[in-house]
Amino acid sequence: MSLQDWAIPAFMTALIGVVGYLLNRSISQIDAKLSSTATSVDTMRADMNTMKLDMNGYAKLSEYQEKRLVMLETQNASLHRSVGSFDKFIAVQVALGKVHPLGDETIS
Repeated sequence: MSLQDWAIPAFMTALIGVVGYLLNRSISQIDAKLSSTATSVDTMRADMNTMKLDMNGYAKLSEYQEKRLVMLETQNASLHRSVGSFDKFIAVQVALGKVHPLGDETIS
């Protein structure tokens, strides 16, 4: 067997081995990057779920605050009417001379 008979197959075997090694290394690096990306995506998904729950909570809080605002505005309007009625009553009493404007003595 001559040198040329076994050199070409040996070279081809070595070349295939080097290409296989480089391909394996590239695939391992891609796998590591994909694993890192998958971890990042899982973290982001968890964060998005948390944000969604927070937004639902904020929506419920906003709804409660809107209802409370309507109730307080209704109470405020009622109190304004009551104060207006008291002011009219006091003005009538002062006009009739039943009470002094400062409220510390009665005129009889």
